[in-house]
Amino acid sequence: MTVKTWMYVSGALSAGELAALKEAGITGVMGPKEIAAPAQAQGLQVLLCGGAFPAGGFAGEDHLALDIRGRRRVWFYSCCPNHGPTRQANLAMYRELAATPGIAGLVIDGARFASPASSFQPEAFFTCFCPRCLEKMAELGFDPERVRTGVSALYAWLREGGPRPGDWSGVGDWLTFRRMCATEHLKDFAALAHQAGVEAGAFFFAPSLAGLVGQSYRDMAGVMDFLSPMLYPAYPQQEGDPGTACLNWELYALGRLLAGAMGEEAARRELSRQMGYALPLLEELKRETPRGLIAAETARAREEAGPARVTPILQLDDPGLPESVAQAQKGGAGELAFFAYRKELLPALREALQGRG
Repeated sequence: MTVKTWMYVSGALSAGELAALKEAGITGVMGPKEIAAPAQAQGLQVLLCGGAFPAGGFAGEDHLALDIRGRRRVWFYSCCPNHGPTRQANLAMYRELAATPGIAGLVIDGARFASPASSFQPEAFFTCFCPRCLEKMAELGFDPERVRTGVSALYAWLREGGPRPGDWSGVGDWLTFRRMCATEHLKDFAALAHQAGVEAGAFFFAPSLAGLVGQSYRDMAGVMDFLSPMLYPAYPQQEGDPGTACLNWELYALGRLLAGAMGEEAARRELSRQMGYALPLLEELKRETPRGLIAAETARAREEAGPARVTPILQLDDPGLPESVAQAQKGGAGELAFFAYRKELLPALREALQGRG
């Protein structure tokens, strides 16, 4: 049986480029609607992708997330995940994509809340406390004031020099609330895909970080057909891009938050504890994470995802790509995906795929 290997592409490719991808060992492509017909003509499977909560669809700022100090925030080009019109527009967009002839499935990206590296302003992580989110907290059985008090104390400790919180229950409720809201939209998305007769998949944070943004592999067991943990160990930060979802930049951003309150060495130890893996100094993390973390996170994803297939998506321009592929397979990955297509990186892709077991 052929092992599925996917390439994320950001736009239409020529027939020659698609044929070269297939020759290199790629069996399918992920991307926007315009890739479908040309890729299918080359015998490649197609997954159509899109975001979840785009911030640009409405005038004004009411749809934007609100941080714990009452400031509007845009994170990963996204708005408040509980803005109803955005959710409905998002599902309508996927309903239209699902009607594309011959596609294998749909993949949703950004169905979550803000992460430490979702913005160059770390305050965006401490969202959302807009009126609709506070109302929804109450509807779901949480005490909004306890949540606000807990997250306010956390923010004061990490960003304002306040004391370490003594009561973490409000923070725990905040993270659970995030999970319940993200899971709700992900279930709606998966139901839509399945009603259309195609598979449902999602780009997810690494399991050890997923709980911070409201993503739960366990909640998706029996809901999604596949989950793609984003395991980019050495992503080069570019202008206007904080490195969102990349292992090195998310861990660095989280480490900087912790270091402001407890010092760098204590932050490194706490990060290592959370990840279950010995991590280097923060400045080294900014450059790259240990490749062994890919195997550990892949194995954890497989354990938590139940029947959902785990398809790690790896960084195509990773200078250690062959080792990353080997580590994903060591963790038990049956499928692989790569982000993102660049013609000049095809030789590296070919080398990495030819070297797998």
